[in-house]
Amino acid sequence: MNQLRKEGYVEDFNLLKNCLECRNGQFKVFANEFKVDKINDLNPYFRKYTI
Repeated sequence: MNQLRKEGYVEDFNLLKNCLECRNGQFKVFANEFKVDKINDLNPYFRKYTI
């Protein structure tokens, strides 16, 4: 995550069944509202996506 922050990514999203969420569930983004451009594969059991 530190490298992504250096590249300008500021949000940390969690993958849910029908959307991505951030800020402890205060903000949700649905599939038609984002494009995944990088995936953090450091932990295959808990992936965090950036948009």
